[in-house]
Amino acid sequence: MFPALIKLLILSLFGCYLLPGIALAADPVDQLRIHGSTTIQPFIEAVATDYLSRTGIKLDIRGGGSSNGLKALRQDEADLAMVSRRLNQLELQEFTHITIGFDALAIIVNRSNPTTRITREELRGIYTGTRTTWGYDIPPNDDIILISKQTGRGTLDVFEEFSGLISPSRSEHEKKDQELIAAHAWESGANLDTILWVGGLPTAIGFVSMGDAERFQSAGQPIRKLIVDGVLLDRLSVQEREYPIRRELNLVFQRGDRRAQAFAYAMLTMASQQALQMLNLVPVIDVGIGW
Repeated sequence: MFPALIKLLILSLFGCYLLPGIALAADPVDQLRIHGSTTIQPFIEAVATDYLSRTGIKLDIRGGGSSNGLKALRQDEADLAMVSRRLNQLELQEFTHITIGFDALAIIVNRSNPTTRITREELRGIYTGTRTTWGYDIPPNDDIILISKQTGRGTLDVFEEFSGLISPSRSEHEKKDQELIAAHAWESGANLDTILWVGGLPTAIGFVSMGDAERFQSAGQPIRKLIVDGVLLDRLSVQEREYPIRRELNLVFQRGDRRAQAFAYAMLTMASQQALQMLNLVPVIDVGIGW
């Protein structure tokens, strides 16, 4: 349903909102390599066919995580990196970027778990391994199964910033004297991995993109988003900066790369921003539908 709606929006609107300077008849073998965040990846995939038809530029889209996208950009293996977090100071000095939308980290549990809300301190207790059971006698046993993320994933970076914990898979220099996520936590790759694990394990807890959580929940995946520090996660609470684990969605590219810049600006058109919202992400402009 989502791809069909997105395609309809883009077919009817995308061409009307292309910015000046974006070619309409490029070399048919021309391409842009866009690597990185699996949170942003479905959005870029949704606009790829129509971007090709409007500009003649093919998009080579690959996931792998925000840090891998930046690594590919540094090594000239990508023209743009998809980064689902705020850039740090060194990255801001090294690259230029355009924020195309916003997302949030959903803390998710299995639908059979009676838990509906959690605080930052409770989350810290669970992820350090201090708290090991839910207290609800959830079958087959009540032991909490922790699901974290692999290093290089933007979701992990944002979770670490919010919780004050750090992955045990980080380097010794990065860990320093910080409190660690429990070593027995499972480490997933893409958001889909976490969603499937939590959906299949009654006592599991994990953190994923809000957009992915809502799409798979609507499709019948048995997961529940928790209220965090008293705030319900929805697009309005993210837009109004009320939800405490909000994050930027960025397209990052080398300074002076006009082709990459033109593509990034095209993602700010009305049609593109509507496509972003159809994927349950939060646009940077008011697109006037679904609010």
